[in-house]
Amino acid sequence: MALKVVPAGDDRCDVHNSRRPQRYICKDCMRELGIDAAPGRSGRGALARLWRGIGNAWAQSSGRIRVGVGVALLAVVAIVVVLVGASGGDKGGPPTQSEVVDALDLVSDPGGGTSWLTADGTCVVISIVFGNEVRPGPVAGNLAVEVTNEQGTVGAVVRPNYSSYFNSTEAQCADHVGTALRDHF
Repeated sequence: MALKVVPAGDDRCDVHNSRRPQRYICKDCMRELGIDAAPGRSGRGALARLWRGIGNAWAQSSGRIRVGVGVALLAVVAIVVVLVGASGGDKGGPPTQSEVVDALDLVSDPGGGTSWLTADGTCVVISIVFGNEVRPGPVAGNLAVEVTNEQGTVGAVVRPNYSSYFNSTEAQCADHVGTALRDHF
């Protein structure tokens, strides 16, 4: 059984008083025996002592301090939420088809419903493609042309709108939609 250390010269020291069983030892006796009287502290329990100290400080603090700490924590949480929200969660991936339609200001083709018209109605966008499906150049035996952004990650297959009052050429449509793709993507 471990002995409890008492101050030097204490009457409870069982070594000085030759009592059995020994339960107490004074610091003088420990020094004579060559034993360090200061208890060693290990790394274990340091976090528990820190947490206990914080809890004691919190319990002894006034209500104003508690309210101030609560408001400060809420402010930090609000700032983190705003910063995460401002980043937009952009993963750097390709845009969606609806984003391309909105950016190019396209309207649904009333005749077929599977393609889009430019806002002035002179060009038809047959399809919008992304990533590996992008292949710029003539399509379907030169009936249409696929134009892309500078990186070649977004493409649109375009042709003139032959039912339009204002006829445009394939080159004009390619230039019009291609410029819009490069400007927005």
